[in-house]
Amino acid sequence: MRKFLLIFMFLIIISCSKIFAYYNAETSFIDFLVHTNQFRIRLDALGVNADITGSLKIAGGITSVQNFAGMIVNNTGMPGIHGQGLVKFIPAAILALGYKNDSFGIGAGLEFLWKTPDYQVYTPVLSFNALNDDLRLSVPVSVGIGNRFLKDSYVVSMAAEGRYYINKGPFYHLRFKFNYGYAYLPLLDQEVYKDQFFAQNSVGGELRLYFRIEAPNNVYIDPIIRAVYDHSLGTKFYLSSAIAGNGLPTTIADYYSITAKSLNLYDPGQTGGWGQISGGANTDPNVDKGLSGGYVADLPEGYYAKEPYRFAFAIPVGFSASSEFIDFYLEPAVSFTMIGAKEFMQLIDNKIQPSKRKAPFYTIGYVVYAEITLRAIKDLEWYTELQTGGASVAGNMADEKYKGNKLIFNASTGITWHF
Repeated sequence: MRKFLLIFMFLIIISCSKIFAYYNAETSFIDFLVHTNQFRIRLDALGVNADITGSLKIAGGITSVQNFAGMIVNNTGMPGIHGQGLVKFIPAAILALGYKNDSFGIGAGLEFLWKTPDYQVYTPVLSFNALNDDLRLSVPVSVGIGNRFLKDSYVVSMAAEGRYYINKGPFYHLRFKFNYGYAYLPLLDQEVYKDQFFAQNSVGGELRLYFRIEAPNNVYIDPIIRAVYDHSLGTKFYLSSAIAGNGLPTTIADYYSITAKSLNLYDPGQTGGWGQISGGANTDPNVDKGLSGGYVADLPEGYYAKEPYRFAFAIPVGFSASSEFIDFYLEPAVSFTMIGAKEFMQLIDNKIQPSKRKAPFYTIGYVVYAEITLRAIKDLEWYTELQTGGASVAGNMADEKYKGNKLIFNASTGITWHF
């Protein structure tokens, strides 16, 4: 009875809360079948995981798409073609069911994100565990559907992840990810630009190797090797000869990490009067990926690209220690990111123009990440995580204003109740 009351309380909190959720389709769901009964509250997360019976599990929560606690509902975005404000509702809600026995486990969930009245994202996700939970797989597929002002627009993306815990010698476990994205975006004002569209693809992957070395006094050292590769497959753009004959300039800009949740609504790259660029599904590569793992850089602000690719290599090293009342984890990291493209472009005088730059961007990143968990009593934890660092540009930049360092600072805190 207590479990059902907890679930009922959780659903009530979702309906009126201004804090977000715990179980996220892309990042947290892979551990859904492993976690014990718990209720979590974070600055950007709120959720519950509970056993219904010995084999059946249920989980649910709401997750922020971006960590701005005061901007859950807002209309601060750029106005659309018809002048209306862009209304955003940031959290995404998820509900999941799972079955687990001594041999394997399987879970299924559905996440719903209502970004605006014109665009919603549905993410069905599957999770699978085997080999005493040493093998874990998660496959979320996000489908963003436009309506009303964004009628006929859609974005499909997948972020599949697998983990295998080896626990033999210093080799602790490995993780691999496969990402794919496809965006079909008609020109915004279909009353004027009927049947005009652009479509773009991206593909990528990531591999992480985790090692563990035990030191005296219950201290562990965890070196990590992280390699990332993302690539844009180019844009297909249709512009009728009648429109093109009127002198409508077009610029094609691609992106190497397309996701349905990151669609830039109402302004998918429209700049410089009638100019149109296909940057509508651009995303920050560090959003919803967790704070730890080393800094991976993006294109510098003001730059666009045709058929870009990104390669990143990071080496975080974790140091962990624990006692009855406190767990501590510290992770300094350095990284190298290279971004190349068939052609670079720049935003100059409010217009996208070809850049003189030919060489790829090279960036050195540095990050220090920390976690602290305090337990005043056994079943109640206070958790805090902090990250700071940045990226120092080492390449030959085309513009002096982009030289120097970009500092980042992220933080989150909350409580976990184990029941």
